[in-house]
Amino acid sequence: MPSTPRLTWIDTVKGVAVILVVLYHAVSLAQDKSWSGDQLSMLTSALLTVRMPLFFAMSGFFILRRVDRPWPWQLRNRIGPFLWLFILWTAVWLLVFDVLPWHRAGDSGTTSLQDIVRLFVDPSVGPWYIYALAIYTVAVKLMRPLPVWLQFLVGAAVSLPVACGLLTIDSWVWTSLLSHFIAFQIGALAHRTLATIADRASLWWLLGYGACGARPPRPCSSSDWAWTIRHGFR
Repeated sequence: MPSTPRLTWIDTVKGVAVILVVLYHAVSLAQDKSWSGDQLSMLTSALLTVRMPLFFAMSGFFILRRVDRPWPWQLRNRIGPFLWLFILWTAVWLLVFDVLPWHRAGDSGTTSLQDIVRLFVDPSVGPWYIYALAIYTVAVKLMRPLPVWLQFLVGAAVSLPVACGLLTIDSWVWTSLLSHFIAFQIGALAHRTLATIADRASLWWLLGYGACGARPPRPCSSSDWAWTIRHGFR
C-alpha cells in the first residue's frame, strides 16, 4: 500500500506552535533573571490566544479518519497512549521538581500523595495538554452521531463561556481544557476547510491572523514564570 504523503503545512503550523510555547518560557525565564525587558514578554503574552489553539487544532486535524472505529480500538490506540504519556511525563515532572535537589523560585514545597492522586482529576502539574487530548478524543467520539452543526454548538457552549470569562472555574487546568476544546473540534470537524485555507494562505495572511488573534499584551512577572514552570505550559 503506498504511503500517504505528509502535509508539510501541518508540520509547519505544529512547529510554529511549539516554538511559540518555548519562546514564552524562555522569555519568562529571561525576565525572571533580569536578562530582558518587558517588550518580548508583552509579545509572548499577546500570543497566548494563538499558540495553544494552533496546537490543539492541528492535534484534532486527523482524528476523524479513525473516530468511527469501536471503543476498544480507541482505548488501545488513542486514549490509552495519551493517558500513558500523561502518566509518564507527570512522573518525570514530579521527579524533577520534587525529588531532585535544586532551588525553585516561588515553590512552596513538595507534592503530597494526595496531590498525586488528584492529578487524574485535576492535572495541575506537568503536561496537562496530553490529558486534554485524551478528554477531547472521548468527547469527539461521543458526539460523532450528532449533526456537525450540533457538535459545534455543544463545543461552543462548553468553550466560549469559559474562554470569554463569563463562567469562572476554580481550576486553571479545567479553564484551559474547556477553553481550548473548540479549537480541537475545529481541527477535527473543519479539517477540509482548514486544508483549503492552508493551500491558499500566504505569509502575510498568516501574520494577519496572528495579529488579529493576539490578545492585548501585558508583561509577565517573575511570579508568572515560577507558577508556569511549576504547573505546566500555557
